[in-house]
Order: sequence, then C-alpha cells, then structure tokens
Amino acid sequence: MSKNINVLITGAGRRVPIIRAFRKALSGDGVKGRVICVDMDALSAGLYSGDNHYVVPGAGDPEYVPVLFRICRREEISFLVPTTDEELTVLSREQDRFRNHGIFVMVSSYATVLTCIDKFATYQFLRAHSIPTPQTFSAGSLPPDEKLDFPLMVKPRTGKGSINCFKVGNLSDLQYCLRVVPEAIIQEFAPGREYTADVMCNKSSQALIVVPRQRIATIAGVSQKGRTERNRDIEELAVEISAKLKIIGPANIQFMVDGAMPRCIEINPRLSGGIPLSLAAGADFAGMMVDLARGKDLSPALGRFEEGLIMLRYDESVFIKEGPNGYVPRNPV
Repeated sequence: MSKNINVLITGAGRRVPIIRAFRKALSGDGVKGRVICVDMDALSAGLYSGDNHYVVPGAGDPEYVPVLFRICRREEISFLVPTTDEELTVLSREQDRFRNHGIFVMVSSYATVLTCIDKFATYQFLRAHSIPTPQTFSAGSLPPDEKLDFPLMVKPRTGKGSINCFKVGNLSDLQYCLRVVPEAIIQEFAPGREYTADVMCNKSSQALIVVPRQRIATIAGVSQKGRTERNRDIEELAVEISAKLKIIGPANIQFMVDGAMPRCIEINPRLSGGIPLSLAAGADFAGMMVDLARGKDLSPALGRFEEGLIMLRYDESVFIKEGPNGYVPRNPV
C-alpha cells in the first residue's frame, strides 16, 4: 500500500479554490492524502477548507518555523506550499531543515525569492538577460529633472498588492511620492493591457505549463475579472524567465502588452491570487505539485488550457462555530 501524500498550505487566507483543488488531486485513483491548512488569523476562510487546520505565528515570528515544523511532523506532511511573500522568504531560507526530514517545500531558492521580491533586483535581472521591461530607477539614480519623461510609476521596492503604487504626471507629484513611498523605485509608465502568466515549473526549472490571462479588473492587485488567452510571446518569455531565474514550483509573471513585444513588470515565485481562472481552464497546478512531490517525471503540457475562458469573481461565505478547542466549520467542507 502506497504512502499517503499529505500537503500543508500556509497563509490559507482566501485560498479556498486551490485548497479544494488539492483535495480533489488527493482523492483520485492512485493517490490519497490530506490537506492541512495554517494561517495566523483564526478567522480565515481558507483555514476551514482543508482536512485539518492550525493557527500559527506570523512568518516574522521566531517561533514560526519551529511551530510549522512540528505540525509537519505531526501530520506526516509530504510537501509544503507557501503562498505569501513573507513566508516565501523564510521558508526558502529554511527549506533544507524540512528537506532533511523528507518534507519538500514547493519554493524556489532563497536567492531567486530575494530577486523576485526586490523589484529593482527584478529589473536588473531582466535587463541582464535582455528581457523586455520598462526602464526603472532607484530614488538615488534618477536622471536630472529636465530629462524625466512623464508619466512615471512610483512603487515601493518590496511592496505587494498595488499598495503605495502611484502614477505621477509631473515633478511635484513625483517629489511628493518619493517622500511618502518607502524605498521607492521609479519606473517608466508601460501602457497597454495587463497580463499575468501562471507558470508551473519542475525541480529543474523547466516550465510545465504557462497560462496567460488578461487582467480585466483588479482589486488590491488581485484579479477579479480575467480572460485566458493564447499568447505565444508571453508564453515564450515566461518559459525563458522561469529557466533563467531558476523558478521551482508555481510562479506568476506579469506583463504589459501594447502592440509590440510584451514587457515584464513583475515576477512572483508563488501561486497568484487569480489562480482560480487557470485551474478552471484545465491547468492542474495542484495535481502537478502532488506528482512532483511523488517524484514523478512530468512532461511539459504547454498550451493545454482552455482559451477564452472568463472569470467573474464573487464572495462566498464560510460559517464556523466556537468549539472546545477553537473554531470549527459548522458544515465541514
């Protein structure tokens, strides 16, 4: 009888669709297992969507890794999927601790994660590999005022979710943003349509699948309306970026498209907030991660997704009650 493949998903938050995808992947023929969810917030919807759950310290807490490690041992976890930037940084650095006990962390190397989280380092990587990207400056390397070409984008160097991102049209607005945005970078404004490519890579950083999707509407940087699209230029760039950056596991790569070659604007070495659309389009990210954890040699399935599928997101509700040992779902999922 084969060993169960149990997965632990961190930062469960609103990740209900991917949690459900893992439960489906672990209930088919030939593979069985359980999905364990953790989050620092006891009132997190995703926390109650798995087979068991734990409230854990935040990723910045010294007890975060020890607590997570104990849960992995107790639940006989086969592999761990981090979902937030803060957890990526910590778990990529500590992944050998888990690997030495047979627990695979579905994350890229620490160096790769640092390159992605630092937007100026991302820009330097893209330029070094001749990958199209908007010109970007640090606050200390801006050209003289008279040579600035507005509009410009001002962003925090390590920000997320479009927080403190501003389009500025003049020198006065730029100077104000540089005062209020922490560790700001300044980027050439890239007009056009915004796309995210959801990517899944094997342990050799070979892209197994790439799903480009247009971001029609977003809230706080997360796609609320989107459409899958076959775009050869985006797919080829995503494959190239993944290989050169040595991505392992899931990633999402963002592009702006304005008639010519797509320009890469951001790389996140984790599952995207808009992953439900790629899942619905037939890209089995959960199943591929389960197979990688089982040591299977997967062949690329580039282009195997449903084109023209549109996602319109809405809120669902999860109902919980207080039990003797914390909150429990009223109707177990």
